Amino acid sequence: PASGSPAGVKVHKELSLGRGCMIDYHLSPAREHDSPHLVVDERYRGMGLLFDLGYVSLKRIRECDERGIRYVSRLKENWKPRIISLHRGDVRAEICPEADLDITLADERIALDGRCVDATVVIGKDQYAVTSRLVMIPGPDGYLIYLTNLPRDSHGPKQVGDMYRLRWEIEGDNKVDKSGAQLDQIRATTESSVRIQLCAKLLHTLLVDVLVHRDNLERALERRVRRAPLHKLALSYAIRTRHAALVAALLASATPGEWERIALDLSEDARDPNWRRRPSVLDRMLGMIAPRGRPRRKKLRDCRPSAASFRDRGIERRMHHEAN
Repeated sequence: PASGSPAGVKVHKELSLGRGCMIDYHLSPAREHDSPHLVVDERYRGMGLLFDLGYVSLKRIRECDERGIRYVSRLKENWKPRIISLHRGDVRAEICPEADLDITLADERIALDGRCVDATVVIGKDQYAVTSRLVMIPGPDGYLIYLTNLPRDSHGPKQVGDMYRLRWEIEGDNKVDKSGAQLDQIRATTESSVRIQLCAKLLHTLLVDVLVHRDNLERALERRVRRAPLHKLALSYAIRTRHAALVAALLASATPGEWERIALDLSEDARDPNWRRRPSVLDRMLGMIAPRGRPRRKKLRDCRPSAASFRDRGIERRMHHEAN
């Protein structure tokens, strides 16, 4: 996909949002639909799944409920939920039992005036029907509608929306695959060669993910939340540009000091310059944010007290690096 030519192979990945790493994958012909390639079984019990629209189905929602698996997904456009009960929202007129959501909204029985809506709905008919929690939150271009089985006493509508926004981490990882590892630029012609190149490129992304995760663990354990995190795509580019130095270090059995120098160079090039101004949803959830500091052109004495120590340490690090 996105390479300008029809895809021949699909890569199905399972990503751990907590670690930011791929935990499983398999390949399939591109002509096959995505949904059959996700099997919801006992290994997910007690865990949570963020569904892409290509994988969500009534059967999968039922399987999650039966196995105690939490899920969050967007509502498919062709699904017609019927309202069982309304827990949150501005009701302007009486709502009949199992009223169609689209008709109820069209009749303005529920006011969409910027407030969140939280309801219990049923989707499907007869033996295929499933009950789910439906939340609506205002977005930049209208309301966003989600399905979930997260409890209301722990996750409000906006928290459910934030959970689904974590899917951006998956899109970011896919971008590392395509732009960083060039997964979509394979020129092999035989099946074995294609598999080898696919595995090599997925291994490149996995290496990037592991390094970013280890750096995040160090930031959390050492309480260095004011140090910028590693940017995955920037780290991927940095590794590619230094592949010759990395191979030479491996072949020559480099000393710990040489590996430390390579790691420092990678770290300097891969730190996210925009993390304080635009922290990700995951960083906000984990509390890994820092004050914005002062604009570059302002004097240090104009820096806010909450950010002054961070700016001082940044200056000290740069001076130490230049001295070495």
